[in-house]
Amino acid sequence: MTKISQAEISVFLKKNKGKWFTVKQLAKELKINNGSCLNNLLRLRRHRNKIIKTRKSEKVKNAFEYSYEGEQ
Repeated sequence: MTKISQAEISVFLKKNKGKWFTVKQLAKELKINNGSCLNNLLRLRRHRNKIIKTRKSEKVKNAFEYSYEGEQ
């Protein structure tokens, strides 16, 4: 597992615009641990709230899904 930046998560979500991912799915796709992924997503939501959008997961109880919201 490697470290990853907020920018790399944003780029991944932008490439997959319109798709929704849980933290676990994002971490698996990006080959990072769940904690690192979650921390970066929380920072993105706090500081760049127009890039990331969230919704409650319909598949997993007590989980959120993340998607790209910004402009292309």
